[in-house]
Parts: sequence; structure tokens; C-alpha cells
Amino acid sequence: MRPVIGVLGAITALFPNHIIDVFEEVAISDSGDASTRSRFRSSIRVEGILITIACLLGGRLYAGMLNLTGLFGAVVVLFPDMYRKIATTLIYDQPHKIEWNDRFTPVVRLIGVVYILMAIRAFKKRQSKSIR
Repeated sequence: MRPVIGVLGAITALFPNHIIDVFEEVAISDSGDASTRSRFRSSIRVEGILITIACLLGGRLYAGMLNLTGLFGAVVVLFPDMYRKIATTLIYDQPHKIEWNDRFTPVVRLIGVVYILMAIRAFKKRQSKSIR
């Protein structure tokens, strides 16, 4: 799983504009004339770099990243509306103009479940190694 996540991190770091375009196509039904905040593209790139580094180094850094990912997944599954509100505020310069795609809620919840399962799997793997 680590190599796949690392490659996805590298893709995110190299092509943040494309990642944002795909996200908006799936998640947003109408953004009006709102645009993403100027620092958001840089933030996406930094996130991709950090994910790639964590995957390359492994160990505690990777475990911590997966723990954080699982926590994020739980928030997304349990509180998708809160996620949308926070994401809209962080991403867009005029969040009140953003209209989310209604079909995005099941998608974001599914992503959250995948994040939780990844974190649980990694935790179990770490536990089984420490028992040996």
C-alpha cells in the first residue's frame, strides 16, 4: 500500500492543478465566479511532498500519517457537512458561492471509509510486528 500512496503523493505534488480540477469536477456542481485561494495550490503541492516523504521514509512518520488519515476519514464519514463547510472555507475565496454536488456526499463518505480501513490495517500490521 505504501508505494501506491507514495506515487499518489508524488502525482499530487507534481500536478496540483489537475488534482484540483478533478476534485472540482466531482465535488462541485457550481462554483459561480469563486476561485480557489492563491495559497491552496501550494498547499496541495506541499501535502503531496509530505505524503511522498512519509512513504519513502516509512516508520513512525508513515504510521503517524496513516493515523491522521484515519482520523480524517472518521470525521468525513460522520460529519460530511462539516467537512464541506471547512473545505469550502479553506479552498475558496468566496465560499458562499460554492454549490456542492449532492452526489458527492456518498463519494466523500466512501473515501472516509477507505481512509479508516487503511489506518486500521496499518495499525494491525504494526501490532502484529511488535508482538513477534
